Amino acid sequence: MNLLLSILVDGDSSRLHRMLVEEKQLAMAPSRLQDFIRSVRDNFERAGHAGDLPVLLTGPVIRPYVRSIVERFRPQTVVMSQNEIHPKARLKTVGVV
Repeated sequence: MNLLLSILVDGDSSRLHRMLVEEKQLAMAPSRLQDFIRSVRDNFERAGHAGDLPVLLTGPVIRPYVRSIVERFRPQTVVMSQNEIHPKARLKTVGVV
């Protein structure tokens, strides 16, 4: 079985969920949004320098919102929900956003 390399969105998904989703709209302060973008960009650049091609792994509820942000500056990045990973898949975390 292949190894899936991932960069995890911060484990406190309830906090991130509150920041991202408010009445089904993006509700993140511009400074926090820039911090999130910078962190995603930095993590993927580090992984790329190491020769890795990870996916961005997040919770199922916030996945569409995270994807809508990430596709603006990294359209080639795969954003996956933890529910989309086979239970027997091997994961290796190479970064945390």
